[in-house]
Amino acid sequence: MEDVAPKLIEDVTEEFHRLYDSSGAIQGLLQKIRQGTATYAEAQEYSLEVSRLIGRAYEKHISSATLPDGRMYYNIASRLIPSTLDENYKLVSDYAAKAQQALNQKAGIGLKAQTAPRNQDRVNGLVDAVSNAEWHDDVFGWLLTAIENFSQNIVDRTIQANADFHAKAGLSPKIIRKAERKCCKWCQALAGEFDYSDLPDDIYRRHENCRCTVLYDPADGGKKLQNVHTKKWTDPGERDMIEERRKIGLGNLGIFRPREYHGTIAKYVSIPKDSVFKAAKEGKRHGGVYKDAVKKNVKQLQKSIINRTAEVEHHADKIMHPESYVSDWNTRDSRYQAGLLRKWEKDMQRNAEQATIEISVYEERFGL
Repeated sequence: MEDVAPKLIEDVTEEFHRLYDSSGAIQGLLQKIRQGTATYAEAQEYSLEVSRLIGRAYEKHISSATLPDGRMYYNIASRLIPSTLDENYKLVSDYAAKAQQALNQKAGIGLKAQTAPRNQDRVNGLVDAVSNAEWHDDVFGWLLTAIENFSQNIVDRTIQANADFHAKAGLSPKIIRKAERKCCKWCQALAGEFDYSDLPDDIYRRHENCRCTVLYDPADGGKKLQNVHTKKWTDPGERDMIEERRKIGLGNLGIFRPREYHGTIAKYVSIPKDSVFKAAKEGKRHGGVYKDAVKKNVKQLQKSIINRTAEVEHHADKIMHPESYVSDWNTRDSRYQAGLLRKWEKDMQRNAEQATIEISVYEERFGL
């Protein structure tokens, strides 16, 4: 039996590229990427358009009449379907990632857009289902719908990857799921706007022929810094106020107010003040900081408290605006970005604990 797979792959690929290059809808959506105005709404449109063009290429070159014995045997399906779905994945994944990068920049977030891996299980499932059909035309309509669903899922998984990454970086993503008109009850129940911490289990799932859209705009939850431990919000920017207090209050017991520094630190990090101070006095964690603090004079202790508190704010600003501190941040690997963000958070936590110990020593020695 002649191996028809290579010719089918060539014909379908050429037809798809011809349709893609001549599609006004595709060109309009690509223009939005070039202008930096594309959102996930456009990414969803793009995913459907790409998948439908693949479907048209299939319709022109694949049917029971063109297949041996009227069916798509496994040796054909296992090459044709992965080949076209790989093209689908590359195009849609790239578009969605570029849309996310534009949204990040618009929201003032210096994080690199994440991509989601290709869903190989779905590809394998399509291959198995089609190759098991006795007559290809019986499953052809289902196959085209499944390709559309696969394409939309690429966008959904990109949203999930970026929302997860942003949450780990201390932001608070909000995911929106919009139901199409006259959708089923299951989709209606999933529609709405949700905080990342309270997402429905099925928020990213879709059934056959589902045209609901999942959307994410980091501007909705990325304007403020949320420490991943305390869940307390703050806008970075009190460093100037701390510097001013340093200038007018350094060495002056009447002006220096430790509670103000406790309050500043609490906006970024939740520190169990009593237990941290107790451990330091007992010579455990940060015991050396305590020993040094009790030896310092009032001016030295004030200066150290001010500097450590400023370091807390400095690291909070790093976490919020990493691109301002790492020149090639946006081109760095996501593992590098995540690792550096974790380091900065640990540095912020350490400085907060040490400042808290010094403030407690100050309160014991010199009062409030």
